[in-house]
Amino acid sequence: MKAMIAVCAVLMAAFVLAQTASNNQQMLFEKALALEEAQGKLQEAIALYQKIVDAASDKALSAQAQLRIGICHQKLGHKEAQSAFQKVIDNYPDQAETVRQAREQLSLLVKAQAMLENKNQEPTIRQVWSGPGVDMFGAPSPDGKYLSFVDWDTGDLAIRDLETGKNRRLTNKKGTWNESAEEALSSRWSPKGDQIAYQWCEREGHPVEICVVALDGSKPRILYSAKENEWAELYDWSPDGKQILASLAGNQLSLISVADGSVRALKTDKKETTLARFSPDGHYIVYDAPQAGDSLDRDIFVLSLDGDREIPLVAHPADDSVIGWAPNGKWVLFASDRTGSLCFWAVPVAEGKPQGSPKIIKTASGRTEPLGFARDGRFFFGESSAAEDVYTIKIDPASGKVLNPPEKSIKRFEGFNSRPRYSPDSKYLAYCSQRGNLRARAVLLCIHSLETGNDREFYAEFNRLGINQVNRPRWSPDSQSILVNGLRDSGPGVGIYRLSVQTGDVTPIVQSIEGYGVSVEWHPDGKSIIYVRSDNTSDLVHILRRELEGGAEKEIYSFPAPQNLEIAVSPDGRWLSSKITVSKTERIFRILALSGGVSRDLVRGKTEDGSLPYRHAWSADGKYILFSRKRVNELTWDLWRVSIEGGAEPQKLDVSMPWVIDHLTAHPDNRTFAFTSGRSSVADSGIWVMENLSLFAK
Repeated sequence: MKAMIAVCAVLMAAFVLAQTASNNQQMLFEKALALEEAQGKLQEAIALYQKIVDAASDKALSAQAQLRIGICHQKLGHKEAQSAFQKVIDNYPDQAETVRQAREQLSLLVKAQAMLENKNQEPTIRQVWSGPGVDMFGAPSPDGKYLSFVDWDTGDLAIRDLETGKNRRLTNKKGTWNESAEEALSSRWSPKGDQIAYQWCEREGHPVEICVVALDGSKPRILYSAKENEWAELYDWSPDGKQILASLAGNQLSLISVADGSVRALKTDKKETTLARFSPDGHYIVYDAPQAGDSLDRDIFVLSLDGDREIPLVAHPADDSVIGWAPNGKWVLFASDRTGSLCFWAVPVAEGKPQGSPKIIKTASGRTEPLGFARDGRFFFGESSAAEDVYTIKIDPASGKVLNPPEKSIKRFEGFNSRPRYSPDSKYLAYCSQRGNLRARAVLLCIHSLETGNDREFYAEFNRLGINQVNRPRWSPDSQSILVNGLRDSGPGVGIYRLSVQTGDVTPIVQSIEGYGVSVEWHPDGKSIIYVRSDNTSDLVHILRRELEGGAEKEIYSFPAPQNLEIAVSPDGRWLSSKITVSKTERIFRILALSGGVSRDLVRGKTEDGSLPYRHAWSADGKYILFSRKRVNELTWDLWRVSIEGGAEPQKLDVSMPWVIDHLTAHPDNRTFAFTSGRSSVADSGIWVMENLSLFAK
């Protein structure tokens, strides 16, 4: 007994000493931070940070101290900064966030060094367009005076005078957005600057057309029309103005004659090319393609125009994607994450072959969109501050009191996570995460363990079926399967797919549904699903029940023509809640008996008085529906709840966000909720130009 007491005493003493040491190290770190930031005594701060690193009693704190050493050296202009940041990466691989910061700082240093070595080529950057209406689907004119873009008020192709700020539409789409979803995407100017080629498409699975329109206002000409449910992607004009480079059905890199629309295939690849550009002399095409296997990472290749020679231009374990060929033909600009953060790089080329090592040109982000070069070497690009994250809150189910403010629940790839959904067994949170490099983007399904904090990612499982974006995960009642909306990379339209969480097998359930973001839920029996499908022939929207075995379907309800009908099944399986869009300014939350026939309205809201409801979800006990609303004339969004019994006014909860509250989901504990919030549109986008690039000019 005495021995056991002695052992316990020793262990307790060791714990106290360890805790004291940890506290001392934290105090030392705070003292060093004060020396660095408040007093500017950087050398003294470095000495204290080094003591924390040498002590190595707290790995997370040691990593932070090593990072601060690098930052101090950076402020002092010391070369040691680079090695200090590299030590964070090498010595603390398990400290993900600190390593990410170190990689970011290191990439900035590398960029700065490259600029010092090429002072006469140091670029300047200025913004040329900001505010409402900014679009990143266009390109600069050859002289750099104009920008083609999508006018999102109508979907028409338009051009903007970058000097005067005046816009002019070149197409005239008939009807409103409610009447027609046509839009002009991926426009490119002819070499002479007198014509623009663009994609004309609808979002509901109708054929994509590649068209050409002259700036004199004459009627557009259709060069190529894809087959139904096939995609066509416009890339570039040939330097002589006689051909259009595009990717057609089956990822077929092809040339389309501007004179008569005839097609010549250059290369067919099962893997998607995201961007391709002509060399200025017209002899070569540069493009990117996925690396071997199911990797999201890409390499860059050069193809001779006769299709006989294919040369690897950039082969690297990192993710590399094409941006463009410099006007002087001597460089190819590309994006790469090889330093740990995304940057623009340039590789020297001659006769289609690499001629040396790549150089860093500019840091970038996953929200950067390359638009192209003017002939004098100026490079135009778009930047968006859009970001989405998954947040969690706790709410007292009886009073509605919010027990904690919203907290980010997914710390990996912050700014790129959305659409959470709790599993019925309370063990997991499924969510979607955007990945990839500039145009080569994919949306993955991820499953976050609430017990271990680990994440599983599902990309290859869907990619084998040609699906590169998933949306709206929905767990089966037994938590063994997940339904998702899947968007195929070979054409427009969306399908519903089932993933087995255990095996990773993906099974198509319903395909070629019009629109993206189809509302779907599991039926409580776990053997069928409930989903929404439009009927263009009768202007109806149907709520259907579909058996997983055999595919038999039965209509539960139908409504006249709302374009955005969303559904959710109550926890007890008796009710179906639906958000019905009556008009652009009015919505209803309606409760429908799953067995059919009985319904009642819970909430009716309008835009003008700030009562328009947005997303909704059931509470785990089935007593309430939670929903979000945007305050009138403000950017603030609030969370509300309403009793399904009716008769009482909705209750405003103490949860407000500066951006939309979206994709709500309830944890089975009836207290925890998750949702998406963030800027997901191009409202905060800007167009920039990089100048003084003598490296690229003719």
